[in-house]
Amino acid sequence: MALYIIYENDQWEEAHLPIKIRKEGIPGVKYIQVDGDELDEIRYRFSQGQQCTIPFPTGRREVRWYGDIAKTILGNLVKED
Repeated sequence: MALYIIYENDQWEEAHLPIKIRKEGIPGVKYIQVDGDELDEIRYRFSQGQQCTIPFPTGRREVRWYGDIAKTILGNLVKED
């Protein structure tokens, strides 16, 4: 499964964890769509040891996050080289 990154100019790319996009590109993100293993990993990472402020719809295997929430998720998933 995958994480789809849709940009403000409606271009998109498919990514898998760890994400290898440049942090400079994150401000141009319109939304992300996540399913499968990537969704499970995001749920896991954002629920460890702290109160999660990211909304997680229950009972869904595909989730879209828009705007600042999408950018926050990506910013925390990008692998630093």
